[in-house]
Amino acid sequence: MAVPVNKPKGKPPFGFMWGSEGTMVHHPQNAPVVRLVFELFVAHKVKLKVAELLNGMGHSTATGSAWTDVQVDRVLKHTGARGIYAINTTRVGESGKREPRPESEWIRISADPIVSDELFEEAAGILSKKPGTPAGTIQRRTEHTFTDLAYCSCGGKMRVPASNPRYVCPNCNTKVPIIDLENFFARDLATFLLEDEDLPTDQYSDISDRWLDLPPDVRRDIALSYLDSLTVDKQEIHFVYRIPSSLKDATSIRHTVAPTDIDSTDSQGRPKYVRLPKAGTSCPYSAFSRSKLNQLILPSKDNDYDPPVKSVAITQPGKKRGVRMIVLSSLLKFLEQC
Repeated sequence: MAVPVNKPKGKPPFGFMWGSEGTMVHHPQNAPVVRLVFELFVAHKVKLKVAELLNGMGHSTATGSAWTDVQVDRVLKHTGARGIYAINTTRVGESGKREPRPESEWIRISADPIVSDELFEEAAGILSKKPGTPAGTIQRRTEHTFTDLAYCSCGGKMRVPASNPRYVCPNCNTKVPIIDLENFFARDLATFLLEDEDLPTDQYSDISDRWLDLPPDVRRDIALSYLDSLTVDKQEIHFVYRIPSSLKDATSIRHTVAPTDIDSTDSQGRPKYVRLPKAGTSCPYSAFSRSKLNQLILPSKDNDYDPPVKSVAITQPGKKRGVRMIVLSSLLKFLEQC
């Protein structure tokens, strides 16, 4: 039940509006957004991801601006969402600066909650585990993008030993270089995002090119948001993605990408993989130029983001940029079908 206030001052918390006689009631457009903020945060546990999803759905803040992780944080921490709000909490002190009033002078306003106490506390619990809150909490810092996401086909969880630039399975010793797995995922993620029209993809259209330039914690957040798991075996890497339930009724999509071992030739003595020709020259197997081959191996609007010719990115440990290798058998098969 709302407590009336004779002359409400200032704006009510996001999701509410002043009603008759100073009561605080749900805002018809913003209250559902507040509930969505909590639901998305509990599902994804990343404030920046929640902001991206809200913007992708067309929602804006009270001022009409785009959502950021800062606005998401404010909504999650404001007790108004659970129907608890107070005004008259500060005053101007003798020094001329604003200072807190004693709680006995606060005017408490109750309203119908937008979210349940259980949902509010669940979100608060996730926030409390983030670095920096609460003070004194010891946090375990995740150092690698695919920690707790990468598994070996034998069932072992792959880890990165100290001073080792590879994910290693402790059971069977299967290995994959960190930099290769990062590049494989970035390329496959870009294809996954671009081929799904229901996902907000504008900011990820060139993610495969700038993936390694992103801060490690951002790469980690993106992987946690979109990747359910990945499995490495001797021949292939399998990525299993999850689609946010708020965007689409689906569970996961499996993608199989680049081979983990690369032999130099096939059974006929031809190379399995060939490099793109230098600018101004042609491929000796197809006579295609470098730009034409890029159109065939990279996802783009022209090929409906489904490249007809397979390729892999090979990067040496410690290097940011790799080499794009064309699967020759795939190129020759494409030529036969033309």
